Amino acid sequence: MIDVHTHILPGMDDGSKSVEESIEMLKTLKSQGVNHVVLSSHYYAETESPEKFFERRQKAVSLLAEKLDKSV
Repeated sequence: MIDVHTHILPGMDDGSKSVEESIEMLKTLKSQGVNHVVLSSHYYAETESPEKFFERRQKAVSLLAEKLDKSV
């Protein structure tokens, strides 16, 4: 199963507030049979440039990836 609308990246939008919360969300999805997740963060052009958004998103991905292999 694939979840195509998640807010798992920590601190990106109205979803996960921390890496720990992201990991718990992923564990829950896994227990529900989800084996692929699309990281779909909200982007608001009126408050942030695309470059800043991509920079912030990459940082969130890196923070999560550091802990992910050990946790899920």
